[in-house]
Amino acid sequence: MTGRHLQIVVCGAGPAAEVTTLIAVAQECGWTAAVTATTELIGRYVPTVIAPFVNSALTGRTSFKRSVAVLRDEGVRVVAGLEHGWEPHPPGTGTDKQAIFPWRAAFDLAEQMAG
Repeated sequence: MTGRHLQIVVCGAGPAAEVTTLIAVAQECGWTAAVTATTELIGRYVPTVIAPFVNSALTGRTSFKRSVAVLRDEGVRVVAGLEHGWEPHPPGTGTDKQAIFPWRAAFDLAEQMAG
């Protein structure tokens, strides 16, 4: 990543809904920004779907595999793998893969969980 980048971590607290304000300020100042949400609602048994856009360098790591397994054990549906029409891309090729990201698969899982 080049230039200035702001990585924002939000939880389920009230101000999280307004994080777009912080993103807008960062962008106005020439920064890029990304948001990571914490999985607080999982502990409250709220149906949760996670759709990580990750490359093969990350998914090959033991800690990533272990984290996905733990989330799935807690009932979180993780959109990752060929069963969802998605496989990790090689590092540095994410831009080419954005157009085929399985948003629909993520929504379909959420809809199934909602009943």
